[in-house]
Amino acid sequence: ASIGMFFNTLYNLTDNWFAGQISDNALVGLSFSSIVFFLFIGLIAGLQNGTAVMVASEVSHKNTSSIKKIIDNAIGVGLVFSCLIIVLGFMFARDALNWLSNETETVVLAWDYIVILLVGNVAFSMNGIAAGVLMALGDTKTNRNTLIIGFFANILLNALFTFGFGFGVAGLALATVIIKSVSAFYLFHTLKE
Repeated sequence: ASIGMFFNTLYNLTDNWFAGQISDNALVGLSFSSIVFFLFIGLIAGLQNGTAVMVASEVSHKNTSSIKKIIDNAIGVGLVFSCLIIVLGFMFARDALNWLSNETETVVLAWDYIVILLVGNVAFSMNGIAAGVLMALGDTKTNRNTLIIGFFANILLNALFTFGFGFGVAGLALATVIIKSVSAFYLFHTLKE
């Protein structure tokens, strides 16, 4: 699990490096938008741990039907919170970015990044739920492996979207949403087995 977190940290550093290659304002904008995004994503941050705790308590009783209900409920809560994040994000994120910086170019770049993350935040939610369930079942390797592969995929997709297709900071966010979506799909697929 700690190796996975190490690669997760490298993942974030990769985004910062690519943003710095675009411009100083892009790097600052990425930093601001990350602060604002994490304020919103805090709504679902506890979902992974909460799901893991609830599933772990049922694993000891070998109650598979209850585990399936917990997973279904967690997915439902995750989808509701994701929709709430989208609504709140579009209502308040731009104002928060303007509050953090009075540089117009920085705010525009930050908004280009955060708007994609806001819309794609459901991937973060589903990824966290699946990872929490797997951890509760004693499987930390699958999530670790997705984090390691995600790091290398992030390098490739960042280069492709940012410079190959010329998406700039929006390409960094798009790469993240794609990687989190594929990771969530893979983790849920692993749970079905």
